[in-house]
Amino acid sequence: GIFKGAHTGRLEDRENSIARGRPATDGAFSYDVDVPRQEVGHQLLKLSAKQYFENNGTLSFNYSFQQNHRQEYDLRRGGRDALAALDLKLMAQNADIVYQGPLRNQLSSKFGLSFGSIVNNNVPGTLVTPLIPNYDNVNIGLFAIERLEKDKYSLEAGVRYDYRSLDAAGYDKDEVLYGGTHRFHNLSASLGGSYRISQHLDFLSNFSLAWRPPTVNELYSNGLHHGSAAVEIGDKHLQSEKGYNWINTLFFRAGKSSAEWSGYAQYVSDYIFLNPSGEFLESLRGSFPVFNYQQTDASFLGMDLSGSLVISPALEWTLKGALVRAKDQTNGRFLPMIPTDRLENALRWNIKSERWKKPFVELQHIYVARQNRYDEGSDFSAPPEAYHLLNLSAGFSHLGEGSQWSLNATAYNLLNNSYKDYLNRFRYYGHDVGRNIVLRLAYNF
Repeated sequence: GIFKGAHTGRLEDRENSIARGRPATDGAFSYDVDVPRQEVGHQLLKLSAKQYFENNGTLSFNYSFQQNHRQEYDLRRGGRDALAALDLKLMAQNADIVYQGPLRNQLSSKFGLSFGSIVNNNVPGTLVTPLIPNYDNVNIGLFAIERLEKDKYSLEAGVRYDYRSLDAAGYDKDEVLYGGTHRFHNLSASLGGSYRISQHLDFLSNFSLAWRPPTVNELYSNGLHHGSAAVEIGDKHLQSEKGYNWINTLFFRAGKSSAEWSGYAQYVSDYIFLNPSGEFLESLRGSFPVFNYQQTDASFLGMDLSGSLVISPALEWTLKGALVRAKDQTNGRFLPMIPTDRLENALRWNIKSERWKKPFVELQHIYVARQNRYDEGSDFSAPPEAYHLLNLSAGFSHLGEGSQWSLNATAYNLLNNSYKDYLNRFRYYGHDVGRNIVLRLAYNF
């Protein structure tokens, strides 16, 4: 189901909804999933095989096939709610073959070939111009990795070549044929290593050159993205992203306690992002905010922190934190939709029991800061305020004869706080999920 309050009719209603920041009505609970909604069927097949050689080398083969059928039902006039507004059928295949060489003189090699293909078609009869055209996508990659293992340090170097072709064709709202053929190819490489400073401290560093070609939606989107209640417009002239990334990590361990810190710097040439235009498009399907795919040179600085401290045999404290700083280097402004600073703390009580296996109770606190690195008026509404969440979990396992079952329960947003997440585009119209209780039962035999 899709939040109905995000699909409004008139432009005035849309502007009032964003200004209000919450639904006009409190709503009522129902098990019925009415329009707007999506119906998705997904089939997946996997096959893998591995050959072991006398020299301790291995040859592995993996293949997967996926078929996805997505139908989107919208609020439509003239009794057409039962007719899908978007009907997509996608078939994807992926295969890779990898040879892992034996360890000789503390050196090991890995070589591989990967292949992927996607065929996506719009099913006719929706009476709506499709968001994206029909397309075929083929990707072929070759890679090689060399690794050196020593007592106190290790080094690894890798190189990869990728070739991707994209053929797209469709008709726009004026029945004009659009699309085209795109060919992308690039060389990626990485060089990294680790060094054991002491018994308790390791240092890891990696420098890499990477690339990412534009996807079909970034090139050719031209209509309503149903799931986010927004009109998205692609740019057929987009080029491949090219990134330069350097990451450094310190890993500390002492007994059962550990801590890890990572800092990274990345520069992306021709970075592709979705930019709020500040405009609205009004049509028979309603009025929706417009987002454009754009490209710029961007820089990213970030830091991740995690750790666990065993206070006593029964009590353990864990910590996770992350921050990102990003900048549009071409235009000297902040980038939209960049994750905000985040800090998580959890206290876990491992209960001693002779009857149950590993019973526990855990209380988690999450703090998410406001995104202050934002240019005034660059979005449809300003970033939401910071928020705090409490989550409570409990569970245990039980061992039987030849089987094991476990039961876990989690109450997310225990205090039912009202909050909005900056990365959720439905924040324009309402708050995020309230108290949510999840029960999990797993049985292994």
